Amino acid sequence: MDSSRLIQRCKTGDAAVIEELVKTYQSSLFRVALLILEDSAEADEAVQESFISACLSSNNFRGDANLKTWLTAIVVNECRNRLRKRKRQINLQERLLIFRRLLDKTISPERKTILVEKNNTVWKEIESLGEKHRIPIILRYYQDLPITEIAKILEINEGTVHSRLNTARERLRCALSQMEVENDE
Repeated sequence: MDSSRLIQRCKTGDAAVIEELVKTYQSSLFRVALLILEDSAEADEAVQESFISACLSSNNFRGDANLKTWLTAIVVNECRNRLRKRKRQINLQERLLIFRRLLDKTISPERKTILVEKNNTVWKEIESLGEKHRIPIILRYYQDLPITEIAKILEINEGTVHSRLNTARERLRCALSQMEVENDE
């Protein structure tokens, strides 16, 4: 089946056509994603997301490029988004570590280890928060934005921002308390 016909049938949601599309292009798209992301699990997720995006945006396929080129462009964009997200997470982790170092320049190796563990615990807890709680925390505490600006950015009211921040802070407090208990044992 030629590309334009395959896309036309994909637009209708034909499961057999979508399956054929995946079988035909998955391995080559996976190789591209793996080379970019250097992580097979993340590459697999990126390819899956790309197929979903392709099917949802099949109306945008104009036929200027061949189908493989179009799908590859979608995969590359998905990988770029993932790399940007990964970079932001690494930058936040580095900022947390720098902040900890600035707080106490004369700490013992034992204390450093504890601070690194706390830092990792805080970051893991931040990562585990749902997007609606994680983003306000990042905007408030890592970007130092006021509540009014966060509300505008997220297109929610200020009370909702306060509520989400309180929920996130409570979860972080619980994680830190748990770590303190474990360290005392």
